[in-house]
Amino acid sequence: MSHHPSYSEILQNHTYSLIGEYPIDYFRAIYDYGLYMIKSFSTRICEKVFLGEALTKKERKSLGELDLEKSKRRLEMLDEATEKDLLLLPSMKYHKLKGSNRYSIDADKRNSPWRITFSWDNDEMKDVELVKIEDTH
Repeated sequence: MSHHPSYSEILQNHTYSLIGEYPIDYFRAIYDYGLYMIKSFSTRICEKVFLGEALTKKERKSLGELDLEKSKRRLEMLDEATEKDLLLLPSMKYHKLKGSNRYSIDADKRNSPWRITFSWDNDEMKDVELVKIEDTH
């Protein structure tokens, strides 16, 4: 059984600049040490949004009007949530996608065509991605 360091152990082993009470690279440290619910991303763009990394012009253009800050916050919430948590947060619009083994939450706002989709694997999320839902009406 491998030892997963606590948050305080992670922070003691790294030098981070603080903003308020949270280090700037707090989520990067959690991600690097495997203390998260999201285990994999389907696209590098989604991972970069989650980690707050800079996007190329081409990547930014591919996301159109998506609110990156709100999407990052949603991914962070998702990263700390269990399925029970998601079911208790109606604002996330958590639901299973029809005809699929994937689930979805809103990526930024209710009227946006963007969703964050993922699959569950033993209470962990895999293949997390930002998906634009095209209107077929």
